Parts: sequence; C-alpha cells; structure tokens
Amino acid sequence: MRTRDALLAEIENFLDQSGMEAWRFGHEVIGDHTLVKRLRAGRDVNTGTADAIRAYLDSKRGAPRPRPTSGGDDLAA
Repeated sequence: MRTRDALLAEIENFLDQSGMEAWRFGHEVIGDHTLVKRLRAGRDVNTGTADAIRAYLDSKRGAPRPRPTSGGDDLAA
C-alpha cells in the first residue's frame, strides 16, 4: 500500500543520500519549490504528482520499479 507517508519517506531518504535541498527537489520534479514542505505538513498529492515523484526518484536510482497494475494507489493518510 502506498501512502503519503511512504512517499515522503522515499523523498526524505533521497534527500539525505543526495544532499539535495527540499526546495530544489520540488522545483526539479514538478516546478514547485513548496512540494516537500507541503508533504511534510500533511498535505496530499494527486496521483499524477506521485507518479512524477516516483519517476524522478527512479531516474536518479537508475532502475525502474514495477508499478502496481490495479487502481488501488491511495495517497490519503
């Protein structure tokens, strides 16, 4: 199950490992420097934004992860 918290944990891990600042991550992923700040504050993102975040993280890791085939990708906490 994917949740906002799991997505945020992936982002935080990437930020820790890469040394990238949170504002830059949001700016590079979706052109919104407040993305991580909003997630940290408990706000949700839509599935398109979540997909963009995962695609960005996958591209930086160099290995794509399999995507779920069902429509059960709920980002609500």
